Parts: sequence; C-alpha cells; structure tokens
Amino acid sequence: MDYRSTWMSLLGLTILLIAPTVFSISMSASRKQEIFELCYGRQRSMGQITPLINGQTNPPLAASVENLIALIEKIENSTTRTMQAKDLAATILKKFRSDGNVIRTNSFLDQSPPYAGIDKIEDALLDSTTDVNFDDQTILTTNERCSLYYMLSYQINKTEKASSTSRYNSAYRAPPMNSRPSVGTSRYGNNVNYAPTASAIKPREYGVGSFRSNSDNAIALNRLLLGVIAGQINSPGIALRDIFTKLKPDTQYETITKINVDEVINPLMAVTLSNIMAMSAAEGEKVEVQKIGVSGSWDNAACTMEYTLNNENPSEATLANIRGGIDGYYIGELAKSLSKTPSGMKLRLSQILRYYYDNVGGRISSTCYCDKSSVTLDDRSIRDTATNYFKVYEIGVKGNVISEEAVTLAIEGKRQHIEAAYVKARMIPAEDAEYCATGGGMTGKLDCETPTDLFVAIDLQSPDADKYKNLTARLINNLNLGIYGSSATVLSLNREDSATSETGQTFRNNLKHLAWASYNKGCPGCSMTYPREDTYGNPINAPSADLYLRINDTLRDFEANKWHLPAAPARPFIIMGGSYSARSIDSNIRMARNNLKTNHRDVQILLLTNAAENDLTDYINAPQDVIKDQDLSDVMARELSEKICQVPAVFQYADCRRVSTESNNAFEGYITPGRTQYWAMYPEYFIKSYDVSMKFYSAQGNMRVCFGRYPNPEETGRCYGDDEETRKNGEIRIYVSNPCQDRDLQTCEPFYFTISIPDQGMTANNLCTDKKCLNAKQAKFKFTHAGIQCSSAFSLVSSLYLAIILALLSSFYNQSKQF
Repeated sequence: MDYRSTWMSLLGLTILLIAPTVFSISMSASRKQEIFELCYGRQRSMGQITPLINGQTNPPLAASVENLIALIEKIENSTTRTMQAKDLAATILKKFRSDGNVIRTNSFLDQSPPYAGIDKIEDALLDSTTDVNFDDQTILTTNERCSLYYMLSYQINKTEKASSTSRYNSAYRAPPMNSRPSVGTSRYGNNVNYAPTASAIKPREYGVGSFRSNSDNAIALNRLLLGVIAGQINSPGIALRDIFTKLKPDTQYETITKINVDEVINPLMAVTLSNIMAMSAAEGEKVEVQKIGVSGSWDNAACTMEYTLNNENPSEATLANIRGGIDGYYIGELAKSLSKTPSGMKLRLSQILRYYYDNVGGRISSTCYCDKSSVTLDDRSIRDTATNYFKVYEIGVKGNVISEEAVTLAIEGKRQHIEAAYVKARMIPAEDAEYCATGGGMTGKLDCETPTDLFVAIDLQSPDADKYKNLTARLINNLNLGIYGSSATVLSLNREDSATSETGQTFRNNLKHLAWASYNKGCPGCSMTYPREDTYGNPINAPSADLYLRINDTLRDFEANKWHLPAAPARPFIIMGGSYSARSIDSNIRMARNNLKTNHRDVQILLLTNAAENDLTDYINAPQDVIKDQDLSDVMARELSEKICQVPAVFQYADCRRVSTESNNAFEGYITPGRTQYWAMYPEYFIKSYDVSMKFYSAQGNMRVCFGRYPNPEETGRCYGDDEETRKNGEIRIYVSNPCQDRDLQTCEPFYFTISIPDQGMTANNLCTDKKCLNAKQAKFKFTHAGIQCSSAFSLVSSLYLAIILALLSSFYNQSKQF
C-alpha cells in the first residue's frame, strides 16, 4: 500500500477544509476604479490654468510624513469610537494603497505582477486585523484623498512625464513598440493596451514622502503603517507551511519538499525590511547591483510633490524604500513595546507615528527617528527573513520549484549591496542634527513649546518672494502643528474682500488667504508654491492704512471661533516685505495701526525689513519687533523662531462680567518636561478685579511657575514651586490685589506666566496617552482662577441685593423687638 500517496491525499483534503479566510489589506478592483476616476479621471476644466498635481487642484498637499500624520489625525478626530492603531492602519492601506500601478488606455488601473504577489504575502502575514468603517468621502476632501493615494501607493515611474494637458501625468505607462526600450517593456511586453510614452532619463518615485522638508531624503510611507500593524499583532513568527496554506491551499507536497517548510518568518521584519532584499533578489540580473540604494531629490523643499531619482534604471531597493523599511521596523518595535502596557494600547495611530518622529517622544524604547543611526540592525535576522520571504514569493506566488542552494545564491547576490544601503539609510540628515540634539532640553526653542497660531503675510510681488516663502516654510517646520497643537496661517499682501470657508465661515476685508489656520504641515508650503490663480490680484502696499485695517479684520475673523475658549494659542504676526519710511506715515496709517493695537493687544506684529530703525518708530512697539532682512536664512529663521516662541499664549475668561470662581472656569494644557511655555492674561478680563487667586496644578507635582507684570517673568517677577512654601499639595497659588487700580485697559499691565516642569525621565508607565498629547513625555497641567472680572456691574448688583437683604433683616429684627 502506498502510504505516502494516501497521506498526501488526506493532507490535500485537510488543507482545503481548514484554509482560513484571509483579511485583505489590499485594494479591491472596485476601489481602484474609484481611485482612477478620483485622482486620474479628473481632467482640467475649461479655462483652468494649471494641471492637476498628484491628482490635486491648487494648492495641493505635500507628500510628507507630517501630512500623512495630519490626515490620519483628521480621520481619527471624526469619530468618538475607539479603534486600535493596527486596524485603522490596515483600513487606510486598503482604501489608499496600491503599489506598482500601471494605467491602461481604456481607463483603469492595473497592478504589476510582482506587487500583486507582495500584496498576497502581506495579506497572509497580517491577517489579524479588523476593518474600520469610515467614510473617507465625507471626512476628507478630494485633494486629501488623492494625497493619501499618492503618498501610500509605491511605484517608480520610469516613463517620460506626460504633457501638462494629460490626465495620465503621474501614472506608469508602458511604452509602445516603436519607443526606445525601458524596464517596463520586459515586464509587461509590448502591449499597446497601455497608455504609451517613452522611458525617462530620470525616473520619478511615488509613494514616498519627505520629513522636515528635507530636499534630498525621501521615506516610503506605506511601510510605516505596515510596521504599526505587524508590531501590534506581535506574532512570534509564522511557519512557511502555514503561509503556503493561505496562499495556495492546493499546493502539492512535491513542490515544496526541496525546502524546509517548518522554518518561521517574522512578519514585522518581513513587511518592512526583508522583502526589499527578497524582491531585489527576485529582480535577478535585470538590474545591476550598482543600481541598488539609488537616491534622488525633491522638486521643491517647501512643497515636496515629486521625487526624482538620480539613475535611469534603478533597482526598486531605493534609499527611500529602505529608509521607509527601517523607520517602519522601528515604529513596529515601538508599537509592540507600547502594546504591553494598558496606557500604550490607548495610543492612536497618529500618536504612535508622531511619537516616533518627535525628537523626544519615541525615546521610551530607544528606537525613535533621532536614535536610529546609533542602533545596529540585525543583519542576520534580516537576511534569514529575506531568504524565507524569497521562498514564499517564488513557490507560493509564482509556483516555481526552487532549491535551497538557488535561494541562497539569489539572496547572497544582492545582500552586501542591500546592507551597504542600510547603512546610508540609517543616517540622520545634517539639517536634522540640531532638531535631534535639542530633544527635551531647555535650549529647544527652535521646536516651539508655547502653543502658537502663527500668521505670516508675504509680498508675493517682491523680488525676494522666493526667499520669504522658504523662510516661512522653515518657521512652520519648527512648530508642533496639530489639531490640538499649533496652527499656521499664510497670507499674501493682496485683498480678500469676501470669501467663504469650507465650514461656511464668511470672511470680509481680509488679506488674501493662502493657508488658513492649518494644522497640517503639508498645506502651508504648497499654498505658497502653488497658489490659487486669483491670488495675485488687488495688491496692498506695506505700510498702508488698508494693510492695518485688513490685518485687524483678518484677526477678528480668526478669533471668531476661539474667543469663548478658556485659553488660546499665541498669535505672532510677521509681515515680510514692504517699504517703510518716516515720510510715508500719515494720520490714517497711525489711526489704523492704533486701532489694530487696541483691538488685538495680544498679537505681536513683527517686521522683516531692511528699513532703518529711525524710519520704523511709528510702525512697531519696540526695536525687538524688527528682524533685519538679509540673505542669511539660517540667521533669520533662528531669530524669528526664538521671538515666535516667546510670544505668550493667552488665558481667557469670556464670561468676565461674572466674577470667576474655581468651579466655573478651568483650562487643561500639556507641557513637555524640560521645556518652557509662555502665557499671559490681558486686563480686558480682569480690569475690574479686586482680590484675584490663580491656581496651577500638575499631577506630577513638581511644576514651576514664574509670575510678573512684564514679559519674561522668570527674569522680572517671582517664581513659585521651587520649595514647599510655594508648592503645597502639588498646587501653586498666586494672589494679586487690585491689579488695575487707578489704571485703564491701555495702562494696566497684563499678567505674565512662564511655566515649566523638570525633566525626570520617562517610562511606559508615565506615557502621555490623551488625544491632545503632542509627544509621549507631555504632562497635563490645570489652571483655574477666582476673583477675575471685567465689569463691576455684578458687584454693584450683588451689593444692592445684600443691602436690601440686610435692610429687611434689620426691619424684621426691629419689628420683633416691638413685640
């Protein structure tokens, strides 16, 4: 009896019966058609001047890590439902990622076979996720949806760029038979069913993004999400036998007897790093080893939309792909580490990504962006996982019969070159050296801790407009933008007489909006690089009465959504460009400027100009409000960033006609230990106050608050919290009597505060998990006050009521005595 034949028959039947249903993170055919219509099918309308850029109208969103995090945060913020980071990551990939796309002339997206195979393997390795139901069409704009698609769908476009009138601008199009050869020809044949074009000298790499606007480095972004999924699944490993079962339940045993099917593959290592080595081995000799680790450059550092490679025929093991794999692997390790604690499991997907790339947040596991150059990769583990991945691809996907010797030969042929590229990809760019060095230190003013709503107004007609744009992009890069963090508003010195926002807010007599209250770093730079066609009309001179009146109205409309809150971010307003002289000042300009100063005392106007100091007396409050315009962008960026950081955020009390009590007002903020925040409260809230009590509290119990009536109270005022006398039960109380006695709104000094918490290190146990946390180390603090009021009307009414009550009691008492 042939026991082997009987056993094989039973094995085949068993495999067919127990073959599991695999959850797919791959894009469906119907979704591909939807994406095609959305991001490729929208042709330019009649009269439109500029073409779509990565499927987007002007202004587009930059391909960047920051934009990816901001869009994920927007999705998370659209629902109150709790969702695990891995599940949201898997759903986003399913909706917006399709690698290796080719566009056919009959209008649909097709996927190249190698990438279709990779999708199948990933589905088999990462099948422990749950679909998250969210309507991206409702939550995201069309530009945002196409931006996600182009950031997450990896491909190297080796064909020439189409004309600006073509909707196939960024899709891979296989060349026709009569064009010069390209790599696409051998892969897809000479099928003219593809939209035709010739091959490019310098291909473009999509599915990659920048970080901190670096002009040369790119990161493959879908690998970051794959890392989160694999890290949270935290699988100890999957045997090759089980993967084959998922991929091909009917695989014959004879096909796989030439390899050890009991070897285990590490999903995290496989989907981030090892598949790069494995697929490079699968390329064989079609791509020379010298083409491994090719780098490139972005078209524009302020708005990174298109990444051009430096080699005509690169391997797909580019530095961007490897860099994304390294970051994805460490993000997966971070997610795995966080998942071991109850607090870590609460973190949202955007927070995990933000914490890794922040210069303080990810260091709870020593594998954050800033530390990766000092952490050694396990080359042997990468190689072993790549070897097994290659087996899965050749046998489970392509159906080839292959020996262990052939596998080893293929991997070893590329291994050394891939490992050399790993070393390059781990290096931190020189531009980020200071960013990484200031993590958590008091010198980290370039990474502003004070919550800030930055305003920048640019003269786009100026010969220095490009310099101003780049400087603005650098300033925004230093802010911690986010829904619960800072924002950036970029304006041009042009008139915006009437406009309506996406939320229905009406704007009148504003400066022209380029980017409005944006918490997404992917927006402001592109709004300057690709402004709307109507931006350049109706210019305004600087200085002029019209300029100050429009700044006043712009700030009025901005504050319309924030005046009622217990606190608001700082509002520095920078004007770049203009011709200032003492001779050009007139009564109208003085009146408009004084009106602006009266209405928005908390807004600090900063001028970037070459004008002489004597000519600026009537335009500024103090000499330090002027930054000399020069060609040294580094110097200007540093000086402006430090000034921005020290503009105080504002404690507000909108209901100041009522005397405040600690029970009817409270503000909860977040501060990074080791950093400083500047705050103020202006007399418009406490002008009629008598006895004021203010309390600061932090659960960490070691808060330090300096208070005074002039800026920088750590130098001019008194500091509390350094001893038990000023910090009782973890609370700091500050008392002020008659703060505006014999003074009016213009002469009464504000309250100024400098807040800090000492850095005592961190562990996973004191992780900041609230959705408002901007990094993992932040600590919550609370501010309350009592006795604050801006009107004596209630006090008078209260006194009148008290007098009436006393009179009645006295009358009752006297009547009682008569009896």
